[in-house]
Amino acid sequence: MKRPFIFVSVITFLLQLCAAENYYVYNDNGKQGIVDSNYSIVIEPRYKYIQKTNAFFLCMNENDTVYILDDNLNYIYSAEDVFLSTAVSESLVQIQHKDFKKVEVLNARTGKVVELPYEDRLRAGNSDESKYYASQGFYYNKDFSSKSFNYFDMTFPFSEEMAVVFTTSIKGSEFDVININGDIVCKGIKECAYTFSENLLAVVLGKKKGFINTKGDFVFETSFYIDSDWFGPRAEPILPYSFNEGVAVIQNDKLKWQLIDKNGSCKDFPSDITPESYRFSSGLLLVSKIIDGEKKYGFITKEFKLLIPCLFEEAVSFDGLYASIKFDEKTYLVDKKGVIHKITENNSYIKSNKKIDEYLIENGFKKVDGFAPSDYYIFKKSEENKFYIPFTYGEERMIDDQKVVVCYIFTEIGNEMINRYTSISFFDKDENRFVYEKENKTMDSGNRTMIWNGKVGHKGSIQYENPVLYLWE
Repeated sequence: MKRPFIFVSVITFLLQLCAAENYYVYNDNGKQGIVDSNYSIVIEPRYKYIQKTNAFFLCMNENDTVYILDDNLNYIYSAEDVFLSTAVSESLVQIQHKDFKKVEVLNARTGKVVELPYEDRLRAGNSDESKYYASQGFYYNKDFSSKSFNYFDMTFPFSEEMAVVFTTSIKGSEFDVININGDIVCKGIKECAYTFSENLLAVVLGKKKGFINTKGDFVFETSFYIDSDWFGPRAEPILPYSFNEGVAVIQNDKLKWQLIDKNGSCKDFPSDITPESYRFSSGLLLVSKIIDGEKKYGFITKEFKLLIPCLFEEAVSFDGLYASIKFDEKTYLVDKKGVIHKITENNSYIKSNKKIDEYLIENGFKKVDGFAPSDYYIFKKSEENKFYIPFTYGEERMIDDQKVVVCYIFTEIGNEMINRYTSISFFDKDENRFVYEKENKTMDSGNRTMIWNGKVGHKGSIQYENPVLYLWE
C-alpha cells in the first residue's frame, strides 16, 4: 500500500467520525454521488469529490464550483472559480479561490462566512470542541477576532487539548508538542503524526520510535517503518500511524504489517492480506488480496477474520453503516454483515419534457444539481403567481402538468439591479426538485430592460429581463 497523503488519511477519518448517517457517499467511475438509506440515488455521481461531516456535505464539481449542503441536503452556500475547498472542522468549510488572495470560511451550522487572507488559511482537521483553530503559524480563537501562540513557524490542530507545532532555529528544526495554554510539554521530536488520537501520538524522538501520551512520556516503543524519502526540507508531520477504536495499523521496520494495541502488543497481519487503510472504521479495515493476478478488496476484523471476502474491484472504508464497492463492473453498497445492496434510481425525481429541455439548452442553460437558492419560499408573497423579495424575483407556473419555478437573482450595482443568473426548477408531486441554471452575463449589456416599479430592490430600479419569459408565451 502506498503511504496515503496525510490530509487524505487523517483528515478524512476525523470527519468520518462525526458524519451523519441519513445519506451516504458512493463512488462510480471516478465520480461521487449520494444515496439515501433506501439505497436510492439522491445526487447522481458527477462530482470530483464529496466530503461529509455531521453538519454538511461539500460537493466539488468539474467546473470548479463547490456546493455546500446541510445534513438533509438543503442548499447552504456555493462558490465559483474555486481552486480547493475542504472541510477544516466538523462544521467549517474553507474555500480557496484561484486568485490566492483570500479564503472564505463558512460555518455550515450558522451560515456565517468569514474572509481570511490566503496566507492565514486554516489547517484541515480542526475540532469545533477546541478553543482554537490552527492556521499557518498561529491559532485563531473561535470567532476569528484574535490570534494566539503566533511564535511558532508552523502550527497544527489541537486534539485532546494537545497540538503539534514546528520551530526552526540556528540549531536546526524540530517538532514540539504544546498544551492548550501554549506550554511546550515535549521538545526535539524528529518526526510525528499530525495530531493526537486517543491520547497518543506516534513520534520519532532521539533514537526512540513509538507513542507518547499527553504528558510527553513514552507509553511504549515500537519499530514502525519510516521511508527515508519521507524526510527532507519540510515542516509537515508525515507519520501515518495513529490510534482509533483502540488499535493502530503500523508497518514495522521489516515491512511487515501489524496491529498494535494501547499496551504495545503487536500481532502480524496474515501474509496474504495487505491493509489499504491505516484505520479501522465501524470495526472493519479495508484490505486487499492478490487473486489470480488481480487485486481484490474486502474487509477484515481486529481478530483478522475476513468478514467480507476480497471480491471487489474497488472499495472504500466504511462510512457509518455502509461502504461503497464495485463488483462485476457495477457500483453497490455493502453493509457490515457483508450484504450487498443494489443502488437504484429514485423514480420520484421526474425529468423535464423534451421541448423544455431543448429550449433551455439552446438558450445557454445547463443542468445542475438542485442547489439553486430557494430562500424566496420563506418570504413568498402571492401576486398573480409571482412573489418578490429584495434581489430575487420568481414566477411559478404549471407546464404540461409539472410545477415549474423560474427565479431571477439580482445584484445591486450603483443605482441598478443587475440580473446575474436565473434558475429554472422542476418539481414532482412530492416537491422534489432539480434545476437548470444560466449566468446572464450578456444581460448586463442592457439590450433588454424593463421597469419593476420598485417591486424588486428600490423604487424605479432598472431590471434586465431574461429571455426565459418566452416559456410563458
